[in-house]
Amino acid sequence: MRPPGTMAIVNFWTPEFNDGQDEHAFRHEIEIGLPYRFQLDLYQNWRIEDGKAFYKGSSVELRYALAKWNKIPFNPTLYGEWNFNDSAPDVWELKLLLGETFANRWNWAANFTFEQETGGQREREIALSSALTYAVIDPVLNIGVEMLWERKTEKESRSNPEYEFLIGPSVNVHPTRWSFVTVAPLLGATEDSPDVEVFVVAGFKIPFGGPPGADEQEATAPASMFGR
Repeated sequence: MRPPGTMAIVNFWTPEFNDGQDEHAFRHEIEIGLPYRFQLDLYQNWRIEDGKAFYKGSSVELRYALAKWNKIPFNPTLYGEWNFNDSAPDVWELKLLLGETFANRWNWAANFTFEQETGGQREREIALSSALTYAVIDPVLNIGVEMLWERKTEKESRSNPEYEFLIGPSVNVHPTRWSFVTVAPLLGATEDSPDVEVFVVAGFKIPFGGPPGADEQEATAPASMFGR
């Protein structure tokens, strides 16, 4: 959750490799921290498939933290997102983000997602992404492990879901106080999973209302959930 009085520009690159084929997803995001524990996110989405680049569409997301940081266990944040797709049915999503810091240097986060396509094959997806990181050099360098589990069905095959499970290391670096880069190369562990999916997130923060207070800390979400 972004503290009020701050904004961030974030870019996502997610290459996926499977059976000698590769696809690439790109997201460009503006995050705006709002009063009363709200956050507005605006996205532009692109893809490269079969060697061809195309514009996928735009997304709007609104987040709401149920309380200030450390006032409720695991600091829950609720999300609603709508994807306005250019040449495919729109998709709406509901999300729950949990995050906690243990012993000052251990950070845990999890994101639960329900996603529904509004037309076409009416694909439905339930996903869980989780990350555990350790601050080797706080806050400059964090290393850890990350996993992503997904269950996908379509309207004609609700009883025959596809299951993807990916797991691998993650590295988060803050080159400066206001910039960050996260890389999480995850390996597929089920038949339906890609061989490798890499989540790369890079961006910078812009404070425009003064520094955030101690109780306005932001949770670090798994790269595999926001790089999708």
